[in-house]
Amino acid sequence: MVQLAAKDSEIASLTSNIAALNDQASTKDASIASFESAIAAKDNEIASKSSEIAVLTSSASDNEKIAAQLAAKNSALAAKDSEIASLTSNVASLNDQASMKDASIASFESTIAEKDSEITALTFDVTSLNDQVNAKDAEIATLSSSASDSDKIAAQLAAKDSEIASLTSNVTSLAASISELNSNHKEEVRPR
Repeated sequence: MVQLAAKDSEIASLTSNIAALNDQASTKDASIASFESAIAAKDNEIASKSSEIAVLTSSASDNEKIAAQLAAKNSALAAKDSEIASLTSNVASLNDQASMKDASIASFESTIAEKDSEITALTFDVTSLNDQVNAKDAEIATLSSSASDSDKIAAQLAAKDSEIASLTSNVTSLAASISELNSNHKEEVRPR
């Protein structure tokens, strides 16, 4: 019973861990979606900046001003590219973590299946032991009944022995009385 309780506790703990891992996986999925949304926004911003650069390039008359603006835009684009690379790396890291969580969940599910199998075997063992205990109880009851019958027979034998002893004593007493009567009778019939 203690082992069953320990197994139940272990299964409850594993179930709780799986629930926590599922919650973490959901949180990671939300983070990934957020990063993908941010990347899409950056792509739109880059497209907008590229369009703005094209407008500036076609409409500006001062080459130096255009060059400075282009350099600033390129710098901004480089910063955005760096940010996108960082976000992409984070997304890959989150995907790896999610894969690890999936592997952990699969391992926990396998462990739970093993524990279920152990519990089934233990339940069978307990049932078998209960059957054995019931059989022993029935055997004890039978032996107890037999012992009670033996006690009754012994008491009856003791009573019979006592009765025989009493009868023997009576027979001895009667024999003595008969012997005495015979002796007296002989004396009475003896010629004088």
